Amino acid sequence: MHMSDTHVLGEPSQEIHGVRPAHNLRVAVQCINSLNPLPDFCIHTGDSVSEESEKAYLCFKEEVGALKIPTYFAIGNHDNRASFRKFVLTDPFPDDAPYYYDFELHGSHFVVLDSSDPGEVSGRIGNTQLLWLEQALQRHPNESTFVFLHHHPLPLGIPWLDELMLQDSVPLIEALRRAPWIQSVFFGHVHHDCHLSLGKLHFAAVPALSFQFGETAWAEEISPLPPGFRLVHVQGDMIRTVVHRLA
Repeated sequence: MHMSDTHVLGEPSQEIHGVRPAHNLRVAVQCINSLNPLPDFCIHTGDSVSEESEKAYLCFKEEVGALKIPTYFAIGNHDNRASFRKFVLTDPFPDDAPYYYDFELHGSHFVVLDSSDPGEVSGRIGNTQLLWLEQALQRHPNESTFVFLHHHPLPLGIPWLDELMLQDSVPLIEALRRAPWIQSVFFGHVHHDCHLSLGKLHFAAVPALSFQFGETAWAEEISPLPPGFRLVHVQGDMIRTVVHRLA
């Protein structure tokens, strides 16, 4: 299960762009918990909150904590690494170091990157994380691999959003292309559903669980489309993804 951009506020009843983020997250969690069978896990790809307050983080933690499945997290541009570690991960010694890691499940390799660039809306991976990524990929050669991050590493053709994309995307793409066993790259940040391909690399964004952005360069910046999340089904070499929208 891939969800992103919940943008929870300090008060559950608060609205942003006409939606109540905490309410949307609660409904999404209820929907996911009703699935049969349950997904193996969920990855939330950043922007958990819209305000860096203790109340917002604790509200997010309470709502997402109701999921009946394990949840993994990436950091977005609206997240503060130290605060996220303290209030969501309950780290006794929170710091602001980049938060990236990998794990294995059912014979697949999952990589979660930190594309946040503190103080900026756009993203950056950085040389240290890129080196770690290359080493992590080479430790799992020819193993089906899925990569998750917040920012989009390829331009969408929407000028204002592309100004806010991953700024060092070229070396990241080069690293990904050197690992042809990568199946898909999933990201958030753009607040809409889209698919991109670059050679054999496949990329997919997920709708935000808060407000939506227009899907084209000529659309209004804020879209009336409902929020949603993506269910990813992997069976051998076949991958099927479906976006579920909240009515």
